[in-house]
This record gives sequence, C-alpha cells and structure tokens, in this order.
Amino acid sequence: MLLISYFGLFLMNLFTAEDVLIKNNLPAMVEPGTKSLVEMTIEKGAIQGFSKLELAAPTGFTISAAEVKGASFTFSNQQAKFVWMTLPSEASFTITYYIESDINLDGPFDIEGTFSYVKENKRLDLKIPTKTVIVKKGVGPTPEQVAEQMPEVRREEAVVDMVCSRSITPISGNDYMVNLKVSNNSIKGFGKILEILPDHCTTEKVNDGGAVITQDENTIKFVWFEVPTATTFEVSYKISCTDPGVPFIKGQLSYTEDGNPVTSEIVGATGEPEPLATTTTTTTESNLTTTATETAENNSQPVETENNTETAVENTTTASRTETEKPVTSIPSAETGITYKVQIMAAHKVVDKTYFSNRFSFTDNFNIENHEGWVKYTTGKFTEYKDARDARVKITSAHSKLPGPFVTAYNHGERITVQEALLISKQQWYK
Repeated sequence: MLLISYFGLFLMNLFTAEDVLIKNNLPAMVEPGTKSLVEMTIEKGAIQGFSKLELAAPTGFTISAAEVKGASFTFSNQQAKFVWMTLPSEASFTITYYIESDINLDGPFDIEGTFSYVKENKRLDLKIPTKTVIVKKGVGPTPEQVAEQMPEVRREEAVVDMVCSRSITPISGNDYMVNLKVSNNSIKGFGKILEILPDHCTTEKVNDGGAVITQDENTIKFVWFEVPTATTFEVSYKISCTDPGVPFIKGQLSYTEDGNPVTSEIVGATGEPEPLATTTTTTTESNLTTTATETAENNSQPVETENNTETAVENTTTASRTETEKPVTSIPSAETGITYKVQIMAAHKVVDKTYFSNRFSFTDNFNIENHEGWVKYTTGKFTEYKDARDARVKITSAHSKLPGPFVTAYNHGERITVQEALLISKQQWYK
C-alpha cells in the first residue's frame, strides 16, 4: 500500500509539474469610490509564447493597467484583457493593475477570470478562482485620506531606441497603401507592430519585412522574433474600405530593451481626425486613446483642463477652499504646435501655492491639468526640449523635496510622450 501511494503521489507531481498557478491578491474589503492597486503573480514555469488573461469586473467597477510586463491592455464591456504575444521569460512574474469602485456601490461583488495559454500547440484555459470583494463605507481609507497620501512619483523616460511612422497613399476609390517605416538604433530580438482599423475596412499584405503576419477583422499585426538589423526598414499593406474618406488608423510599436518591454504609438498620418473630446471617459477597444473626466475641488483656484495650461494658478487661502467637487467648466485656451513643460507633482486633489511653499519651498507659478485620473502640476512652457530639460534640472537642484520633476510634451495642447514630440519636431534629446 505504501508503494502504491508513493507511486500515485509521484504520478500526481509529474502531472502538475508544469501547471500554471495564478495568485490574484485582490483586497477583501474596499471603500466606495476608492482606487486600489492589485498584484497578480503568474507562475508559468516553462510556458512561453502567446497568452491572454481576462478578468470580469462587476458593473460599477473599472480596471486599469499599471505594470503589465509587456502585455497589451484593454477594458471594455466590463472585461479587462491582458494579451502577451510572448510571455516574459521568467518562470514567475508579477503584474499590477488598478481596480476602482463607484462611490455608490455597497455589498459583496465577485471577480473572476481566465488565463489562456498554448502548450504543445494546444490552447489551454485556466480558470482563476473567484474572489469576493466587499464594498462598504468605513472599512478602508476614505477618498480624502487617499488624496492626502504622497503624490505619485514619476520619472522622465529616456528616448526610445526604435520608432515607427506611418504614411497613407490613395490608390483608387476607397483603396489605400499604408507604409510603415521603422527606425532602429540598437534594438535586437522581439518586435511587433499592431495596426487597428475601422470596422468597415479590410487589409491585404504587401511587404511583410520578414515578419509573421496576422490579420483579424479590423487589425493587422507584424511580429518579428528577431527584428531586422538595418538602421531603417519598412513594411506595407493595402487597405480597402466600404465607406468614403481616408480611414482613421491607430497603431503601436512594441519591442524589448534589456529584457524590459517598451511600447510607443506609431506617429504620422492617421486619416480623418477623431471627434472633439468630451468630458466623459471613453476608451477604445485598443485602449490607445482615453479622455479623462475632468473634475476638481470647488475653490477660487482656476483649474485647467488638459488643453489649458496657459494661466498660472493664483494663490488662495486655505479658508477659501471647500471639499465639494464640481466639474471643470472653464473654456480651454488654444495651444498650438509642440510644447514642453516640467511636471512637478501629481496628486488626487487641487492644492494652492501655500502648500507648495510650505512643503517643498517652491514659490514659482504653476499650472494645473487633469490627466489619467490625476491632478497634475506643471510649470513653464517651452518650444525647445533642451530649454525644458534645463528648467527641470534647475528645479530639481533647487527643490530636492519635490517628487521627481520631469519633462512633459504636448501637441496642440494634447499630452503626448516626449519621444513622439521629439520625432514630430525633429529635435535632439538631451540627457
């Protein structure tokens, strides 16, 4: 009997040696209206290649990405999707994401998910154990207490070593040729281009550039396990649409640098412009464009939107401030071309000059904008990146208590990455 039991245990261990294990560390209880950072550990063993993680969020919850280890992320119809073209090489890795509940929620809510991967050329689906999150007032830090926490520290990113630009050329009727030019300084290994098109368009491969092509209903992907070594290389495809007009295309370039995943938007011609942004949150299927709901505290400080960073915040007294939040109603002033600013802090609510003076000894004028759910404070406006970089160095040296000032970039008032701004303006990056 002992031998039989031992042999059975041996077979069980052998069978489960390569099983994937998911640890989803959701909080057991949360305060309504708060945002919590969640860690999820994926123990995948030797599993490699394509995989997908899906989480079903109950109505009233939203999920947003934090550190996703190279996955593409979307949140639509209460479904959060993390998709890896190839999994991280580590046997075990951890991703993080944010979960946020509506202010009016109350009670227990179940969150479940599925992790899909490929093993021996077969797709396997692993059910992630359902976890219950209780939303109840008084069980955790209030929104006001969360707002008092230290602001998010963000560091300036180095210029990317690989960029991609797009051009669209009419062929005939509603047919177009799309050309993607990739400039590569030093990147080797995995690379991917994902192009997302309108629903009424189809694609046809023309030049794959040595990539593996995947075409779905409204996407086309170029995947390299080893990107071409040339300084520049091109891929192209034909697009045919049933509706008139140049199609609107969004795309991303992904690659790995020193083992770390990097993703940047493809710049250049995109076809017809998107409709003017409203003040409601809208996320596309590709999660490439988002307009944030712009709210701020009701006080005598002028709170500026993403496109309005011209006017410095006037100093107000603490006595004049209230805790009531109301939508921003100021009309943004126009801002044209490429501009750079220095972000000095990001927080969850509006503060005045007294706060900056007392806490950071910072007395210069600053601007306020709402971006990605944060109230962000910037100072200065420059047309040259080098001038903004010099201002950032000066601010960092003079005010060491500020949480990591860094340069931000804008294109006609819309916040973009510094890499994109340098590419569009053809300016040089300075360390």
